[in-house]
Amino acid sequence: MTPPVVPLSILHVVYTKGDHLGQLLALFSQMPIFIMVAYATLACSRRDLALLTMLCGQLLNEILNSILKRLFGHARPLGCASRDEKLSFF
Repeated sequence: MTPPVVPLSILHVVYTKGDHLGQLLALFSQMPIFIMVAYATLACSRRDLALLTMLCGQLLNEILNSILKRLFGHARPLGCASRDEKLSFF
């Protein structure tokens, strides 16, 4: 039986209930959104060329990632490996 998963309420990212590392990694997976908001806020308030360049670079990176995901279209794995198998690589 698989452990219950809990969605992160900001966006639909799931992690195993009670897994604090999974919750932290779910938050980290949303970092591009928070970074974009920070860049946009700073760019509007300071109008600095370096910030605008970073904002454009981040936007282009997100667009390229989206295009590549659709282009390759690989399905996600059916299930996760056990914790022992994951730790054996380290």
